[in-house]
Amino acid sequence: MENSLQIFTKDNFSVRTIRDEDGKIWFVAKDVAEALEYSEATISNMEKTIAHVPEQWTARKRIPTTSDKPTARPYQYMLCLSEEGLYFFLGRSDKPKALPYQMWIARDVVPSIVQTGDYSINKEQAILPSGVLDGAQKIFELAGIKDNQLVLAMDNVYKSYTGRSALQVGRIELAAPNKKQILSPTEIGRHFNISGQRVNEILAGGGYQHKINGMWEPLKDGEGYAVMLDTGKQHSNGTPVRQLKWNTGILNVVKNLLAASA
Repeated sequence: MENSLQIFTKDNFSVRTIRDEDGKIWFVAKDVAEALEYSEATISNMEKTIAHVPEQWTARKRIPTTSDKPTARPYQYMLCLSEEGLYFFLGRSDKPKALPYQMWIARDVVPSIVQTGDYSINKEQAILPSGVLDGAQKIFELAGIKDNQLVLAMDNVYKSYTGRSALQVGRIELAAPNKKQILSPTEIGRHFNISGQRVNEILAGGGYQHKINGMWEPLKDGEGYAVMLDTGKQHSNGTPVRQLKWNTGILNVVKNLLAASA
């Protein structure tokens, strides 16, 4: 027999939850889809919408009806997601609100259920203090951390308090951002059978770099490709000697400049 319904609402987010006889929490899948602003057609066919979620993380649960109509049935069976299933579904959603909704679940809903004693994976695990994730997110963003790095950083904060990773619970793997290879002018030249000196001349002529005090420095058009590296040496005045290198995006630039000069 399932326990009483709990409804969580904040801003534009809302979700109904219910516990089964084993104490496991379930989230109404329709509420999740509505919060993420899926289309009515998608919401009306929740079986298809959550078909990619592992079967053990989905179930039909008896949800009490919240309608005030006297003719309304006292309950209905609705598709629900376990906590693992919810994180799995959110992690694979392309909706803009998926991450904010997941963070709301992780920082407000689940800790609230744990705190009230209605649900706990580990009775001794620490409760996530209110505002911790919000404060951490602001600090990370000020430090320039964004995209997948921000998600991983936030998940580490969550794990430090709860003892578990929300990403691991949902079996979500975030792909590391592709790192572009760094190339010297000589290495760039090998792609086109020209010298490094010729590469520098082409980039200078195209407005991507210029020389200052005998050293190459990127111009505005080159800043998106340029990487300034310390050589470990120093000028006579004690300032570090830096070398201008380029990420692989510069290859198309050189290719186009060569074609234009042909």
